[in-house]
Amino acid sequence: MTIVFITEKGDCWHTRRDCHGLVGGQMSSESVGREPRAIDEVELSAAVAAGKKACGVTTCAGATS
Repeated sequence: MTIVFITEKGDCWHTRRDCHGLVGGQMSSESVGREPRAIDEVELSAAVAAGKKACGVTTCAGATS
């Protein structure tokens, strides 16, 4: 079982809670006055089934580039 991190509105799954893509998305929400979404730990298969794609940040092990 592989656990990944997602948010409800995010497009990607992340292998690290401290991934720059995930953290950046949270900070972006705050910068425009929105409450950041909760970060959920889910199985990779559930993230994929929810339409999430692999994170593209090269420091995240889910990176595709």
